[in-house]
Amino acid sequence: MSVTSGATANQHTALQNAHNTVNACRADTDVKRGLRNTAVRNLRKRMKGLILELKDVLPADDARWRLFGLNMPVAVGIPAVPENLVVAGGGSGHLLGRWGSAALADRYNVYRQIIGVDADYVLVRTVTELEANLNTMTSGQVVRVRVSSVNEAGESLPSDLVEQTAP
Repeated sequence: MSVTSGATANQHTALQNAHNTVNACRADTDVKRGLRNTAVRNLRKRMKGLILELKDVLPADDARWRLFGLNMPVAVGIPAVPENLVVAGGGSGHLLGRWGSAALADRYNVYRQIIGVDADYVLVRTVTELEANLNTMTSGQVVRVRVSSVNEAGESLPSDLVEQTAP
């Protein structure tokens, strides 16, 4: 088979180096995830402080609330329906959904229905971002996805559904 001890040793060393690189990348990812989570906590704390301060200095119907990316406190009502839902493959058994911002939305409910498995739509995520990873599907399954927006007043009607096959 023309396999020498030197060639075997070289392959073993290359495999060890690759394994060490994977471990280093995992450790780096863990550190960066921790830094991101800390930054998100700090941002949320500061945003809550900003909102409390704005409540003291701005009237509830002042249009300047929108300049800060916030809804006016008097603008209570059911949020708009999310639009422009796009669902694409994100790796084996994963689909990624993205949609446009909906007026008055505080968060979004993401629903999916796996054809032949689920009788109706199932809530899989509630997120504050404009995207979500829909995972834990078998490759080849056909999935229907829709999104609704939510705030204190209630939940919007669902978006148009998008049907996609899991990669």
